[in-house]
Amino acid sequence: MTSAPVEVAPEPYSSGSVLAEGLETAGRFGVATTSPSWRGDYPGADIIVTADGAETANNALYAVVADPGYPSCRVASYTVQSLSWDQVPSGTTVCIQTKDKRVGTVKFVWSRDREGNVRDRTVSGVIWAPKR
Repeated sequence: MTSAPVEVAPEPYSSGSVLAEGLETAGRFGVATTSPSWRGDYPGADIIVTADGAETANNALYAVVADPGYPSCRVASYTVQSLSWDQVPSGTTVCIQTKDKRVGTVKFVWSRDREGNVRDRTVSGVIWAPKR
């Protein structure tokens, strides 16, 4: 009996981790997955982090799948444009398809302060090289 080959993730196109600061009220923070630092202004950002959640921008989209990784992200259906912090508990990883049709994973880590407000939002992940 032979087992099916395991699909190996290709080389990363980019990876990073960004702490989105200053969002206690109406602030917005751009995450540009094509930038070496993953920090980006809004025109170039794939993800906009707000006090309420994380939205996609520039035709990027999320896919929420059971086991986010290259095999599942490569074939996922990308339909989600916005995720609230209530929808993505801290530590949640989702798939993302960027504006240039590359896929990857994005992990959201955050905490709540004593008043229950979401604080210390970190976005990290990887975008793989081949285009979908």
